Formats: sequence, C-alpha cells, structure tokens
Amino acid sequence: MNTMFQQILDPMSASAAGNEYVASAIRSLIGGPQFADVDDTALRTSRLAELYAEMQAAKIRFDGVVAKAWAKANEQFATAVEKRRAQSDSPLQPVDVLRVWLDLADSALTHAQRGTEYLEAQSAVLRSSMEFVLAQRELGERMFDSIGAPTRSELDEVHRSVQELKRRVRALERKQSDGAKRGAQP
Repeated sequence: MNTMFQQILDPMSASAAGNEYVASAIRSLIGGPQFADVDDTALRTSRLAELYAEMQAAKIRFDGVVAKAWAKANEQFATAVEKRRAQSDSPLQPVDVLRVWLDLADSALTHAQRGTEYLEAQSAVLRSSMEFVLAQRELGERMFDSIGAPTRSELDEVHRSVQELKRRVRALERKQSDGAKRGAQP
C-alpha cells in the first residue's frame, strides 16, 4: 500500500501515465470488500476522483480544439502580414496589423466553434463538469449529514421557505396598506 501512495503522489508517474493511472490507483486503494454496515464515503470519494479525472481529460481535449483554431489564425495572420509587406514598401501601421489579426482570429474561432469537434468537446466538458459537481455535492451532503450539520439541501429548503414567507408578508402588507388607503378616502 505504501508504494501505491508513492505512485499517486509522484508527479512524474501521474503526468506520464495520465489521469486514468491516478484514478485506477485510487480505486485499488479503497476498492476492497464492501460490507453492508461500512460507510460508502471511500467509494464516493473514489468516484469523485474518477469524475475529476474525466473532467480534466475533457478540458484538455477542449483546449486542444481551441488551440488548433488559434494556431490556424496565427498561420493565416503570418501569411497575410507577409503578403501585405511584400506588396507595399511602407511598413504596416499597428492599427492595420490589429485589424488583420482581429478579422482572422474572429473568422478562425467562429469556424471552429461551429464545427462538430468543438461542439463535442464543449459538450463533454459541460457533461463531465456537471457530473463532478453533482457527485461532489452528494459527497458533501453525506459528510455534513454524518456530523449533524445542515446539508445544502436542507439550507436550500429553509431558503425557499423564508422567500415564500417574505412574499406572503409583502402581500399582506400591500393588502393592509390598500385597505387603509381606501378607508382614509372620503
């Protein structure tokens, strides 16, 4: 078990093997036999680590798609500036250079954002992020509940109740104010 911790904490091992290596190491650490009376916090923590690894992998893929669009814009920009420089004896003005860059970057990024690869990568980031947040919330709820602290769900319910009571009080105050105004008018 000690070597497993060393492998998890070793940055070279983790970066060389990737997120899946870390997730499988965590699974093997806590994946022993499960008994009915044993709390499943370790399993939830393991699942949270897996979801985090999936989310990071999705973000890396998405960043790669965006980086390709930036690289394409940079190539087009270099070509356009060189072409203009060859056509003119006077140096390009900074405003012109900026305008060329903005036009090309906007075009390249818009084209990339409309592509299937971008949409799939963005969808994977959103999906994995939401799964991670939900698992994180479930684990937090379980941990807070185990120590008798109010959970997020309980606080949300109290907040809804307070908001509903505020609405009712305002409605009653308006009704009372309207009644008092009618009584004061001749």
